[in-house]
Amino acid sequence: MVGCLESLDERERSAVEARYAEKHSRADMAKTFGISEEGVKALLQRCRARLRDCIHRKLISRRNWILRKTQ
Repeated sequence: MVGCLESLDERERSAVEARYAEKHSRADMAKTFGISEEGVKALLQRCRARLRDCIHRKLISRRNWILRKTQ
């Protein structure tokens, strides 16, 4: 997961940290980031999608590595 968080750009990492580690509301984040609440929602959706894809790729890679080792 750490590698996937590091793959996000600075703004995306800041948004993820603000929302999930610091528990900021979308309204607070909108003020901080200078965007609308809908903009925050879209930003977080993009972040979650990028993290989900990264984790999925890592799991597939790990599974393939294990399968090669067992053959």
